[in-house]
Amino acid sequence: MRVIALCILLLGVFMSSFSHAAEDDDMNTILSFGTFHEGEAIVFTITGTKAPIFSSYFLSQPERLVLDFPQTVISKGVSAPLADSSLVERVSITAPLDMPKVLRLVFFLSAKADYRADQKERVLYLRLEPMPRAVAIREVVKHAEEQAHRNEHESVFQQSQEEKSRQAERQAIQTEQDRIQAEDARHEKVKAEEEYQAESQAQRDRQREDLENKSEQNTESTRKLAENERRRLEAERHENRLVEEKSRSGNAASSQTKSDRERLENERANKAVSKSDNDSAAKEEVFRRNILEEGYALLSEKERQAKEEETLRDQRRDELQVEKDHREQELKEMKTAQDTPERRAELREIEEQKKAHRAEVEKEKSERQDRIAAESKARDEELKRAAKERADEMESVKLAQAEERDLLEKERRQEQEARKKELEQEQLARSEERKREEKEFNKRIAEEKSAREQERAEMDKLRSLLVRKAGRDTVPRLKRVGFHLDPLGSVVSVEFDQETDVTTEWKDDTVATFHFSPARVVSKIDLLPLQTADFGTSVLGIYPDWNARDREFLLDVKLKGKLPFVVQRDGARMTILFKETSASN
Repeated sequence: MRVIALCILLLGVFMSSFSHAAEDDDMNTILSFGTFHEGEAIVFTITGTKAPIFSSYFLSQPERLVLDFPQTVISKGVSAPLADSSLVERVSITAPLDMPKVLRLVFFLSAKADYRADQKERVLYLRLEPMPRAVAIREVVKHAEEQAHRNEHESVFQQSQEEKSRQAERQAIQTEQDRIQAEDARHEKVKAEEEYQAESQAQRDRQREDLENKSEQNTESTRKLAENERRRLEAERHENRLVEEKSRSGNAASSQTKSDRERLENERANKAVSKSDNDSAAKEEVFRRNILEEGYALLSEKERQAKEEETLRDQRRDELQVEKDHREQELKEMKTAQDTPERRAELREIEEQKKAHRAEVEKEKSERQDRIAAESKARDEELKRAAKERADEMESVKLAQAEERDLLEKERRQEQEARKKELEQEQLARSEERKREEKEFNKRIAEEKSAREQERAEMDKLRSLLVRKAGRDTVPRLKRVGFHLDPLGSVVSVEFDQETDVTTEWKDDTVATFHFSPARVVSKIDLLPLQTADFGTSVLGIYPDWNARDREFLLDVKLKGKLPFVVQRDGARMTILFKETSASN
């Protein structure tokens, strides 16, 4: 098992290394960048280990041309090409995070441009030239229309924002008014509830006082009735004793019988008194219990069970009426039995006490009602004062809100006027800028057109001169002058359509001149200089020239100092390798 696991592990390592090697074989490496001019156009050369595969697209604001090279990396020490042109501002090299193993070149353009890509073996030629005038004008008009549309959209958006802010202010004011109304309604409701509770409490207090008064009156009446009954029985016993004492002297024999009768009378009287006291206490307790039960029932059941409460009151009223009738009957019987001056005085005293008690109760009742009325009046005044303060506060809030709205409206109008002035100034500045740009554009187009015509005339003159002085097929024709970096140094390449001779000389310590003869040049673009100082090498520039009379092509190479070089010939193509040294760096 261990041997099998080891074999599987070794197989996985071998497959992983094989897959990495296959991926490395698929990668393309950029070795160098180059630039040269062809009239108004600028040509970028991109050299790799394989034929480059790329995709391209334009981006705007600012104008950019983007080239993506899949499965491509850049060689160490190779930097982005330098843009020596008014059309291309700069070139950057990036690696997108979301696209691994992709090399991206971004050309930042000063204006819209056309481009053409030609590929020859491992070299990609990217030609960029300005867009024609008609297309540029259409682009300018399109940009102006887009700007006008954006301005209109911004105006509509600003108006919608202002309408939303005004609507929000109106809603805030309405919400505040609703809150004030709800607060007033709540205060009114609280006031009504307090008045109802105060009235209910006063009514319950009156009912409780009435019940207590009734209970006290009934208890006092019962006590006085019991006291009168006891006095009546004592008077009867006293009279019986007097009668017995009178009869005792007349009949001595019946003394024992009298004593027995007196004892029996005493016992009967004591029983009657005891029974009367017990009956009085029982009646008083029953009456008090009934009164209390009735009061509690009235206090607890009034709001929940009105009908039952009314029934209990009627029942109790009947019982009280029956009891009152019974007491009146007893009083009548007592008056009939004993109508003495002492009894009448006692009754008058009881009546006066009742009147005094009733007067005291009425006085307390009046004082309580006055106190409740004073408290209610104080609460009403307090509520009125709070409501007035609340109204004053809301009025001040409304005034502050109105002032704030006026201030905001004034600021908004000022901002709108300032914004309007700024927009007018910007539109005027843009209009003047467009006129100036159009004027410069027309001027540049005219100058370029005259330059092209002059160049074409010169080329025609040179071509006729060449055809006149030498055969077209016998003199080698210059095809290309190029420059690229090599691990050994800087390489200048010169290619003709057929072989020619080359000689070299040093003008001074920094300029090496190469003479190619015989040779002819058919395009003035091939005589434009190449600025190579931005590559960071000892070769600062390449300056071609042509002597049509002597049929000689001259190539001056500007260096930082004298460097060793090697001229190699490959048929009609010659390369000059300048070896870099530590002193030159």
